[in-house]
Amino acid sequence: MFARNAELPLRWLMDTAPGLEPEWIRLARANNTRIAVTADELAALNDALEELMAPYVVREPDRRPADGREVRLLMYALPEGPGGADAETDTGAGTGIDADIPE
Repeated sequence: MFARNAELPLRWLMDTAPGLEPEWIRLARANNTRIAVTADELAALNDALEELMAPYVVREPDRRPADGREVRLLMYALPEGPGGADAETDTGAGTGIDADIPE
């Protein structure tokens, strides 16, 4: 999945975003957020996110809103090594991709 989708955000930014209406551009998001959790907490967070998305994932095509669009949600949960060795390469700040997209 990592290799298959590695270039997807950049392709979206270059090819898709320029043709979107402003309201869809404003809703685009990308986060790079560091959290400190236990394995059980991460499992609970993963389960909660799956539960939140499930109604949209399994919705039958004929039940989708007429003004709806398909939206790709990419989520990576990447536990760091012991001692947070990856901390030196990332600030952990959340960012919205829409701030960088010209309208």
